[in-house]
Amino acid sequence: MRCVGHWVRGLIVLGGLGLCASDVEAKHPVLQEKELRCKRLFAQKHYVKSAECFRGLDEQVEQHTPKERVGFFRDRYLRFAAISYAKAAKKTKSTEHRGFWLSRASALLKITFQKGYCEATSRCHLHRSLADTFEKQIQYAELVVSTKETRAGIEVNGFQYSHFERHQFQATLRPGTYRVTVSLPSGKKHKHVIRLGPKKRMVLKVDQVKVKILEQRIIVEKKIPPLVMVSYVAGGIAFVSSLLMLAHSLSTQTYLNAQLQDVTRNKQLTDKQYDEQFTTAERVRDVGFVVGGAAFVLGSVGFIVYMATPQKKQRVMQPVRVKSEVILFRGMD
Repeated sequence: MRCVGHWVRGLIVLGGLGLCASDVEAKHPVLQEKELRCKRLFAQKHYVKSAECFRGLDEQVEQHTPKERVGFFRDRYLRFAAISYAKAAKKTKSTEHRGFWLSRASALLKITFQKGYCEATSRCHLHRSLADTFEKQIQYAELVVSTKETRAGIEVNGFQYSHFERHQFQATLRPGTYRVTVSLPSGKKHKHVIRLGPKKRMVLKVDQVKVKILEQRIIVEKKIPPLVMVSYVAGGIAFVSSLLMLAHSLSTQTYLNAQLQDVTRNKQLTDKQYDEQFTTAERVRDVGFVVGGAAFVLGSVGFIVYMATPQKKQRVMQPVRVKSEVILFRGMD
C-alpha cells in the first residue's frame, strides 16, 4: 500500500492515525459507520475514547468480516487503538496516566504480531519495535515490600493497578503514586502512600508490633503517722504564736518611741514607765524568736519522720506496648 510509509512516520512521531485516503475501508456497513465515528473522536482529540472505540471494533471484526480478512482488520483496529493510546499519553501531564496509556499501546501492538494479524514481516517487525519503544518510555520502577510475618498480607494499589501477595511483594511497576496496605495476623492494618520515581527501586520493610512485659513498682498507699500529724499541728501553732509575739513587740516599741519623740505626749510617760514597757516588749520579741525556732524544729522533725516511714509497695506485671511497627523506607537506585 502507498500509505504504509506515511503511517509509519505518523506512528513513530505520534502524529496521527495515518488514515489516508488510500487506506482500505471496512466494507461492512456496520464496521464502516463505527470506524468513521472512531476517526471523528480521534480528530477531536478524544484519544482515550477513540482507542476504546477502535477496540470495540476489533471485537466485532469476526462477526462482520470474511474469514480471510479478519487478520487484516484486527491488525488495523488494534493499531489504530494503540496510536490513540500513545497520543493520549503524549497529551497528558499525569505520570500515572502517561505510563498506563503507553503500556496499553504496547500491549495492543504486541497482540498484532503475537497473533500474526500484521501478516507482513515488515509490519510485524515495526509493531514489535514500537512496542519496545513504548515500554522504554514508561521507565518502569521496582517496588519490594517484605515483612518477617509469613502470614501477613500485602496489597498494592495504584492507577489502574491492584495486586495482593502474602509475606513478600516484588514487582516492576509504572512510575507514580501507590498505596501499600500491610495486614498483620493480629488484624491491624498499616497503610502508607509512596511515590515511585522513574527507573527507581524502593524497598519497604515492615516489622510487627511487639509487646513486652515490663515490671513496674506502683505505690498503693502511704499513711501519715500520728507523730507526724502532732508535730505538724504543734509546729503550726507555735509558728503563728511567734508571728503574733513579734508583731506585738514591734508595735509596742514603735509606740513608745513615738511618745518619746513627741514633746506634748512625753509629759504623760515617765522614764521609768518607758523603760519598763520597752523592756517588756523586748522580752516578748525574744520569746517570739524562741517559739518560732521551736516551730521550725517541730516541722523538721515531722518531715523527717514522714520520709523515714516505709512505703507500702506492690510489684505488678503491666504490659507495655513498644511501638516498633514503624515502616522503614529505603530507596535504592
